[in-house]
Amino acid sequence: MSSRREFIAHVGTIGSALAVGASLPGVSQGQDTGTPELPKQPLPETDSPATSPNSTQTNPAPTNSPQANTSPGAESPAITPPSETTPATPPADLTLPKSPTPPQDPATEAKNVHLVKANEGNAVWLLGTLVRIKAMCGETAGCCASWEQVIYPGAGIPSHLHTREIETWYLLEGELEWHVGDKSYTAQGGDFLSLPRNVPHHFSNKSANPARMLVTYAPANFESWLLEVGQPAANPLADPPAITAEELKKAVAAAEKYGVKFTPLR
Repeated sequence: MSSRREFIAHVGTIGSALAVGASLPGVSQGQDTGTPELPKQPLPETDSPATSPNSTQTNPAPTNSPQANTSPGAESPAITPPSETTPATPPADLTLPKSPTPPQDPATEAKNVHLVKANEGNAVWLLGTLVRIKAMCGETAGCCASWEQVIYPGAGIPSHLHTREIETWYLLEGELEWHVGDKSYTAQGGDFLSLPRNVPHHFSNKSANPARMLVTYAPANFESWLLEVGQPAANPLADPPAITAEELKKAVAAAEKYGVKFTPLR
């Protein structure tokens, strides 16, 4: 009797449990209710797998991807493309640089090459020195003029200054006394000097041997003074002619046309 009552009580308990389960949302009537089905809920947001120390995924889905939002009825956010893919619009007032001038034909440029060999060039005697002009205005497009000057012992050029040209001296051989402003230098072969405008300067040879110097002026045109004042050197190997007062007076007067001023020695 006792066992029968316990069996009836046990059956009643199971029936009550089935009735409760049938009343829960998501549980269909007439189906197996041994395991009640719970309603689906949105997945909680979690950290990106890339930041999880136990994750091996290397390419996580973007957070703005439609798959990232699994809530029922939620609208998918609009995907904004990266700004890098949007081409930049140049300003309306932007001025683009012009294309460079194409180079000329090398064959044409080669015709402008100017070669002067040793002991060549228009030679003139100038104030006791020998000048061989190596490059003139028309041969350098006005950029510069250059000549080789031989300064014999005891010779030199009086003090003067240039208002238009920058001058350089490069002593090829021998020894010269260079005077620039209030400074003096004893130059040896291989020495170089750059002279700015409006600075008085002169040079002289106090040694027993001739000196040879390369002189350059920029811009060109002062070489015309050499041709105007100097005497043609028919025999450059001959001794230089003596300097006359007339020659010196002519040199000083003609120099003014080229912006050159002779100055008293300091």
